[in-house]
Amino acid sequence: MARGKKTDTEQIYKIIAVWAVTGSYAETARRLNMNEKTVEGIVKENKDKPEFSELLVEKRKEFSAAATRIIDKALERLERELDDTEKDIPINHLTTAIGTLYDKKALCDGNATGKITVDIKLPEGIDDYAG
Repeated sequence: MARGKKTDTEQIYKIIAVWAVTGSYAETARRLNMNEKTVEGIVKENKDKPEFSELLVEKRKEFSAAATRIIDKALERLERELDDTEKDIPINHLTTAIGTLYDKKALCDGNATGKITVDIKLPEGIDDYAG
């Protein structure tokens, strides 16, 4: 955006919506082809306004729902991969993706991510799956 140019309400909504999902000024700026400092200023100036607060909540709920669907699909795929000796993607890639998305979803939902214990029982002969 040009220096000193007023940002219209529609553009502010776009900035807040992208920032709500990414949580990053830099990523928001990259996606919208804007200056990072401009994005940061607009977010800080507008994020607590009622109309944008509602948008933040809505976008975070949308992300959380999408993350839940993706996690469920990845877990189903992981189960299939564990049973399939002809697997096409490394299991560690799936587990890393599931863990990362789970943490991001938990943060988005306002939950802690550091004190959760998960026990996973792998089938006997797991060494056969080592890549």
